[in-house]
Amino acid sequence: MIEVTCQTCGTKAGVQSLLAAAQQPCGRCGQLLMGALERGSRTVRPPEFAEDAAPPAWPDAPGRDNPAALWVGIFLGAVAGVALVVAVHKLGPVLPLHVRGAVLGALTGVILTPVLAISSFLSMLILPFSIEGILGDSLWTRLARALHYREPGLLVLPLSVYVGLPMLVCGLGGSRVDRLEGPALVAAGLGAVMLGTVLGGVVGALAGKARRPA
Repeated sequence: MIEVTCQTCGTKAGVQSLLAAAQQPCGRCGQLLMGALERGSRTVRPPEFAEDAAPPAWPDAPGRDNPAALWVGIFLGAVAGVALVVAVHKLGPVLPLHVRGAVLGALTGVILTPVLAISSFLSMLILPFSIEGILGDSLWTRLARALHYREPGLLVLPLSVYVGLPMLVCGLGGSRVDRLEGPALVAAGLGAVMLGTVLGGVVGALAGKARRPA
């Protein structure tokens, strides 16, 4: 037998255990010997809350990819690149030689795009604190965010460096050639296909992401 004191009136009473004291009322005041139990801290669910209601979408949540739009963009871009080279070749007598050379040279320069992209990516991994590594990290971060969060404005700098810069250099060189032969058309055609694939893939990736409903 354990003797406890009522927390309300101070009367002493004998109980079998402390657990029994927490449930046994006082014979004098009628209150529990150990005092009133505290209320639980559980929050009551509001009546308007629905069990099957979907949580709100995070403002920066990425959309879901649509592979069909991506592949359609790549295919149409490649076809457009081939058509551009064929059109330049057919318009040979109409266009001046330096104009054709500049166009075909610029398209040939696209072949250097994978070289620049891969070299900057490797520099970012191997030499992260070098100028090439810092530039590569910035370009690849912009490219990833643009495609992941559908922000086309971030593509301006990566496309300018990876695509626009080699096209500009090779276009200036092509404008000074004296003769255009078959290999130049083949290289320009390959570059045109690559350019169409890159641009078509980017457009398809941006257009193929469906936002989650807010």
